Amino acid sequence: MRILVQLALTLVLVPAAFAAPPARGSALDSVLLSSATPETLRTRLGALAAAAPTPRLASQAMQLRGMSFERSAVPDSAIACYRKANAAGRFSTALTPLVDVLLRRRGQGDVAEAIQVLEALQSYEQETGVQSAHADPARLGWAYVVSGQAKRGLEVLAPLESRLSEDPAWRYRLARAYLDSGNSTQAAQYLLGLNAEARGQDREIASLLKHLDSSLGSNARIKERAQQALQDHDDAEIALLGKLKGRRVRLLASDGAYIGGALFADSTIRRAVPAALVLGGLGDELRDYDSLTVALHASGFAMFLLDPRGSGWSVAPEFSLPDTWEGRQEALGARVARDVRDALNAFARVARIDTTRVLLIGVGAMAPPAIAAAAQDARIGAMALLDPWTSPVDRGATLAAARRAPIPAYLQLSVPGHTEAAFADTLLHTFPPKTSRLVESTALGSGAGAFGSRPDVTPRFVRWLDETFSAKPQRRVIPRAKPRPG
Repeated sequence: MRILVQLALTLVLVPAAFAAPPARGSALDSVLLSSATPETLRTRLGALAAAAPTPRLASQAMQLRGMSFERSAVPDSAIACYRKANAAGRFSTALTPLVDVLLRRRGQGDVAEAIQVLEALQSYEQETGVQSAHADPARLGWAYVVSGQAKRGLEVLAPLESRLSEDPAWRYRLARAYLDSGNSTQAAQYLLGLNAEARGQDREIASLLKHLDSSLGSNARIKERAQQALQDHDDAEIALLGKLKGRRVRLLASDGAYIGGALFADSTIRRAVPAALVLGGLGDELRDYDSLTVALHASGFAMFLLDPRGSGWSVAPEFSLPDTWEGRQEALGARVARDVRDALNAFARVARIDTTRVLLIGVGAMAPPAIAAAAQDARIGAMALLDPWTSPVDRGATLAAARRAPIPAYLQLSVPGHTEAAFADTLLHTFPPKTSRLVESTALGSGAGAFGSRPDVTPRFVRWLDETFSAKPQRRVIPRAKPRPG
């Protein structure tokens, strides 16, 4: 433990974790881009760290190895890698992810270790006046709450509340801080909103609300307020769906879970029309897609907006809110890629669509699952990626999947810094060059929201749609997966 605190005190001048991505063309970048599986990536990163000529490179390689383990739901190995990354020298940036995994795992001594590291960083910052990228007061406040020091944690979190409350994960943490400090009224406000977002599927939030209902009594009307919050949320969606001529749908996925989304299709049309399946961004709201829906409708497309697991109507106790992806991104990403196939099958059953060449749109962090889905389904004949974001440790696998889906692609980058532009350019070059585009815009919104913020966004996209879907489609054949030996 003392070693970790000493490390914390020597790392205060380091920028935030991977604020600057690995240099393009570097040995580290080469490993990231060429490793098609997590297992291969981790082996190569371990070898690179062992042979690295500088502590900085060794630390970066080991941190990325930890990130890969973390996203694969192997927290013990992730923590071991983050500790090695910190031990590699003052260039390490692994303190923040180390603290996050410790606070999520919460094994014996984990919370105490996280607090000790964060307190050491904060103390150094106060003594020297040198700002640390790792001395995050919000994380320290949450660590206090988890350790049973709720009032102390709330003292740290309250001044940051207006900023933190924009994130569902922090709204939950603020609710816990208020609840454990005895402020049931403020806790209820956050919990009621989160319960509506999770459609009552989050077991812990439901349990906390039940506890509030029991402790506050009938005058608090917790049950009625929870039902009303969900109804208000649904009423707002129903009004928007009415304007867009759409309806909510749910379907049974191939793993037995229910997933959902919104369907925008004219049931009176007898001929098959072009189809667009949109894999929405994690945590997005239906209103974020109104302008895109109008643009696709005007271009003659029927549209199915699929909520990724943890969002919208694709919620269940196992994946109730966006933060339930943390620590298991690999498995959920693969599952969502298969959900796309299930949703496309359902789309074809309820609407007259042309299934010979479907447009698949992936938004934000759902771009890698969208690419994986396109590699698995020959019906997907074109793809649009709106502000695509790919974790550094998923880039090799994403490129490998893109090579298996040689279809026209439209990559739209709306917000400077929101997307790693160098990787977007690399990704573009895996798609057919004559029919693919990389478009940058200064739109105010990101993802699908960019379509309603600037007048040039929609016309450029529509031109690409017209060019792509007027051309003769290329027949795709998906190779059968080779059986694994043994």
